[in-house]
Amino acid sequence: MTGATEEIALVFLGDSFVNGTGDPGYLGWTGRVCAWACARGTPLTYYNLAVRGATSDDVLARWRAESEPRLHDDMDGRLVVAFGGNDLFAEDPQAAIERAATNLETLIVDAGRPVFVVGPPPVAGEGARRLLTTLSDRFADVCASSAVPYLPVLEPLEATGTWAREAAAGDGFHPGAEAYEELAATVDRSRAWRNWLTGDPDRRP
Repeated sequence: MTGATEEIALVFLGDSFVNGTGDPGYLGWTGRVCAWACARGTPLTYYNLAVRGATSDDVLARWRAESEPRLHDDMDGRLVVAFGGNDLFAEDPQAAIERAATNLETLIVDAGRPVFVVGPPPVAGEGARRLLTTLSDRFADVCASSAVPYLPVLEPLEATGTWAREAAAGDGFHPGAEAYEELAATVDRSRAWRNWLTGDPDRRP
């Protein structure tokens, strides 16, 4: 993997949380982490290809067609993946979790380039906490077996209460700027993220 002085093209894949829906500044967490990385001397080209309402099935179906025109073979192109919340609204959430884990594994195998996976943030709804924990654990298993860095974010986002408070004040699901900044900070300060960007093989959070 190349060093931090060469420009990196980052493609972000996922749902409305990756899109940054609800942030009045339209930065979400992805825009913030890219800005902070650039400020530290890591030049980036930033592509946010998230789609509101997307499930893991949706991302798997479209990621290649949308990513490949932006990631040429002669560049350091990488994928950041964060999905799963919308999968939990399926008729059988447990089966949907297993399908999401399989979809993640398929994407990682097919990518042929570095992948970083961010776990699901909080989602409103009865029983969502238990399902999100199961989903996050399954994603962690997939990433561990694939030697891909995984960053769970559920607990740190729940701890401050900002995400839940802002979501409740909005549409019930999407938070505002402060919560997205907390998520961005959770990603940015993790050793896994910084090592992944700079090429250090130590990928532990």
